[in-house]
Amino acid sequence: SVNGQLPISLATTTTTRPPLPQQLPPPPPTTMVPMIPPVLQALYNYCARIYPDQPNPLQVSAVVKFWYLSF
Repeated sequence: SVNGQLPISLATTTTTRPPLPQQLPPPPPTTMVPMIPPVLQALYNYCARIYPDQPNPLQVSAVVKFWYLSF
């Protein structure tokens, strides 16, 4: 380099990039599986065995209490 300038061959070097696609394909759909804590699942299974005639053996209040006591 003379006088702090780059040689002509380095100053004019450019890089070529492949053209970008016009439209990217949509991402694959994701399905979220609800995460149920193992203790809550065990409690639900136990209650379902004891009370087979009830479609929802755990009432909402029991589930809410479980979540509040878990933290």
